[in-house]
Formats: sequence, C-alpha cells, structure tokens
Amino acid sequence: MCGKRFSKKSEDVMTISEPTNGKLSEKEILFCSLYVSCGDAVSAAYKAGYKRNTEIAAQKLLNNESIVEMIQKISETRIKTAKARAMCGLERLAFGSISDGVRLIFSGEPSELKLEEMHLENISEIKRLKDGSLELKFADRIKALEKLEQLSKGDSDDALPFYRALEKSSAALNRHYGDEL
Repeated sequence: MCGKRFSKKSEDVMTISEPTNGKLSEKEILFCSLYVSCGDAVSAAYKAGYKRNTEIAAQKLLNNESIVEMIQKISETRIKTAKARAMCGLERLAFGSISDGVRLIFSGEPSELKLEEMHLENISEIKRLKDGSLELKFADRIKALEKLEQLSKGDSDDALPFYRALEKSSAALNRHYGDEL
C-alpha cells in the first residue's frame, strides 16, 4: 500500500490510485500540516476536508509513503523554526538592553503608544510599590546564557546513554529468557 495515492469518488470514499510523480494534492499537504499540529490523524483528516469515512481516510493517508515523508519534513522544519525562535529570545534576554526598563521607571506614566514601542522582554516582573514607584526585576542573564549554550550544542543526544542501557537490558533479558518473552 506504500507509495499509493488516494483519490475520491463522488460519494467521498477514498480509493487507491498510483502516485502522480510523488506530488501531493493541496488537501493532502493540509492533512500533513494539521496532523503535525494536532497529532490526531482523524481530526486532521476531517479538518483537511475528508468529511466522510474520515477514520478510513486517515489510516490510508498515514499509509501513504509520500505523506509520511511530508509529515517528517514539516515536523523537522517546525522543530528547527521553534529552536531558532527560542535561541533568538534567549539572545534578547542574555544580551538585550535594559535602557527601556530604566526609561519606564523614570518616565512616570508613559502613554500606551510609548509602552508599545519599548523593548521590555527582558523584564521578568513589574511591581508598583505603595509609594507609587515601580520595581522591575530583569531576567537572569546567566540562566539565559546557559540555556542558549544548551540549545547551540545542537543535536547532541543526551538520551543516548539511556537508550544504550535499555538496549543492553533488553539483550540481557533475551539471553536469560530466550523465546519465553
């Protein structure tokens, strides 16, 4: 069934057909994107437009090799994008200026427009004290740098030792119990 594409008959039932140059329809690409977002194939199929026999359509879509590849590509892209956004945010926390925070303290009551123009993302807490003054707490730059370093190390697999230990345990159980497992 892998490598097959599915098309709809007039009664909206999925039928198997050969893939056309491995290209996916807009509806199939939408399914892939929705599936990556929600993780529920039936819900993704329904939202993508497979209204009848949605469960069967979802199963057939997930058995399509081209769709599985597209899901993997979309997932990888979203992970890379999220990682890049996180790194940008951490860089702003670690290296960002506190001048707008200081300006906020000394400006009295800034207008809403001026507040929107200020870069206050590195402020973790704002308190108005009893005397009317403001107290600002800034983000911990050291923690931001540590997290940035962790993310910048890339794809170093911290879980690898755990999986190796798990594999050794599995092999030991197989040696000990043989085919009984």
